[in-house]
Amino acid sequence: MITWINASAGSGKTYYIIQKIKEIKQSNTNKSKSILCLSYSNAAASEMSERVDSESRKNTSFHTVHSFCNLALKDKSISVINEKESEALINKAVDISLKSNKFLEVVSSFYDESNSLFQSVYEAIKKNIEFKKEFLTKEFPEWNGIKIDKKIIDSLSDGGKLEINLMNSLLYEKCHMGGAPIKSLLTDSGQIRKRLYSSAWKIRNPFSAYFIDEYCIKVFEYVQKKKTFDAYQKSVAITSWVNCIKDNYENLKKESSVLDFNDLINNGIKFISESIYSDNIDVLGLDYIFVDEAQDLSEKQWEFIYALFVKVFNSNPNVKLYVVGDSKQSIYGFQGSSVYVYEGMYKKMQYFAEENKIKFATEVLNKSYRTSPVLLDYIDSTISSTSCKSKHSPVHEFSGRVEIHEYESEKATYGWNIKKANESEYLNKCLRKVIDLQGCNLFSENRGISFNDIMVLTRRRNSELFKFVEMCKSNNIPVKKSLFKFGSEEIVQELVSILKFAIYNDDFSLASILKGPFFKWAERDLLEVCSRRKGSIFDSLNKKNDKHSKVIKTCSRWKKLSFNPVDFYGNLLFSDEYGKFLLQSSFYEIVIEFWNKVVEFTKNNIGSPMMFIEWINGLSESFCSKGEGISISTIHGSKGLESKIVILLLNDSDIKKQKIIFQDGMMVWPVDNPLYMTSKNQRMFDENLENERLLYVALTRPVEQLYIFVKKGSSAFYSDIIMSSSREFKNDNGVLYSGSELTKRNKDCIPV
Repeated sequence: MITWINASAGSGKTYYIIQKIKEIKQSNTNKSKSILCLSYSNAAASEMSERVDSESRKNTSFHTVHSFCNLALKDKSISVINEKESEALINKAVDISLKSNKFLEVVSSFYDESNSLFQSVYEAIKKNIEFKKEFLTKEFPEWNGIKIDKKIIDSLSDGGKLEINLMNSLLYEKCHMGGAPIKSLLTDSGQIRKRLYSSAWKIRNPFSAYFIDEYCIKVFEYVQKKKTFDAYQKSVAITSWVNCIKDNYENLKKESSVLDFNDLINNGIKFISESIYSDNIDVLGLDYIFVDEAQDLSEKQWEFIYALFVKVFNSNPNVKLYVVGDSKQSIYGFQGSSVYVYEGMYKKMQYFAEENKIKFATEVLNKSYRTSPVLLDYIDSTISSTSCKSKHSPVHEFSGRVEIHEYESEKATYGWNIKKANESEYLNKCLRKVIDLQGCNLFSENRGISFNDIMVLTRRRNSELFKFVEMCKSNNIPVKKSLFKFGSEEIVQELVSILKFAIYNDDFSLASILKGPFFKWAERDLLEVCSRRKGSIFDSLNKKNDKHSKVIKTCSRWKKLSFNPVDFYGNLLFSDEYGKFLLQSSFYEIVIEFWNKVVEFTKNNIGSPMMFIEWINGLSESFCSKGEGISISTIHGSKGLESKIVILLLNDSDIKKQKIIFQDGMMVWPVDNPLYMTSKNQRMFDENLENERLLYVALTRPVEQLYIFVKKGSSAFYSDIIMSSSREFKNDNGVLYSGSELTKRNKDCIPV
């Protein structure tokens, strides 16, 4: 029997599984039955294990898919590395590949501040994506232009300024097809310009006008072919580079006798398919299999679970499988999960049941044991226009409140030009809300609101959230939990890159520094150096060039510093021109905290620069208070959690699109051509659906109060969805709200 349970947020899916296990164990005929519970996360597996009673725990095991596959690992001399250790090995694999000029130039030509290329590489390796090893050879497109008759040139020479410019472009193109004057014929986006000549000239010279139109179409077609050819060549180069990194990564794992999480799953599939039995696992003795958090599983993890179930079923046709998940909460696409895989597995299990004449049942859990009816009404209304459309039934009757604070988008400005005093207005309002809530009571309990009751959520970790944490500290608001990795801050990464460059003369580190806020090199500046260099980027700089000269002088100073972290950064931040620049910028707070981390590291470790780099990159949390405090998290990090009060910060500019796309065994170079645009449109469609699911997860975290700060703008993704469901809200000085008014704290209602 297979039972597929669709469990909405807050519907008690863990309770459902625990009760099923208890029912099984309470039956006299089932007491000795063997039960396996698999989940995606350690947190879910631990929660289930802790909540079952001792009697139900007999012959019942709780594992993540990875930990269960680890039991099948027969060679105990091989260890399993965690995600951080895997990233460290990938970094080494990247460094090895960049020692080849063949790959360094193509990497340098794509480098930008967001590190989107390297993010794509890490994603490809973590997802274990298979890429082509061999590629079709394409010939460079030849220019088959149209001969320009002298009469055409003469007719243009008799025209005005517009026609003269066009004539010069045509004369140039005869000898230099693909040169700069193409811009006179085509727009920046590559389309034919609408006004190449005046209407009066066209009336006088209809044949010449027709010829020019046809000529521009030829130019347009050639440019498109050349773009496609260039994109294909670069896609091949990037894909070859990734394959090289993957090979290096595999070799490094073999040398170190380690496996990563992908290897564990592959090993588990092999264990099942080849009937390689382990003393730690008796899969054929299983009677019940529960799969929790099913929507978060990757395609490979599902492959293992399906193989496991089929193997057990062939030995014991009475085995029962329970799959618990919710497609509305599938938000880990960057880790390999997919709604398409989840829904595809539903159909695959259904087909298996039909073929083997066993029962396939579905259940829906939509009662909310978490959230106030006021919030559920708003959630249902908001998601009604999205792919997450659903109807929740409230169990509780306590009141609630929803507020929407819409703020204007600030003018674009570079972060390093924003002065410290100019804090974002909406962050000030958010901070004010946290402070004001301390004087009020909860709806769901007879007590006052404490900092512990508040969770702040954001789409992604960014500098504004780091700033918000600092603002909390400045106002004596404790932060109990923060899931923003300090070592991943952009300016922290730049400070680390400076140390790496000073020690190793590392080209990639220097490239990232040059593109940063201090040197502010454009893409063309870096390409210019890379295109003519014979050695490293630094050694190829020209002392006579003012821009290059500044880099040479600055980097030469850095190379002379002591590499002991406290000495190096002490001089860099407090004596060097670079440090003075940072301390006067909006990065001030992060830089000071970075210095505190340097001092902290030096107190407890020897002064090894490489140990420091690994340590700072591995910092998982920042600004955490062990006692009372608000929680700050990304929406991804909050999944499975709940809080009495949630403050949701939605900034559509946080929704970033990766530039490189995986398609048909290649990493497709981002340029306007049919292959890329088709892939891009599909990816954007999938990302928009995942953003809708992210919103659903965020809206379903609070128990009784939800405060949303959203950027104003009719074209904004989140703004449209949020505002469309607030038409019936009341308006209080620009703040839209629904639900009950909060009451002020009194002596009998105190925080705990």
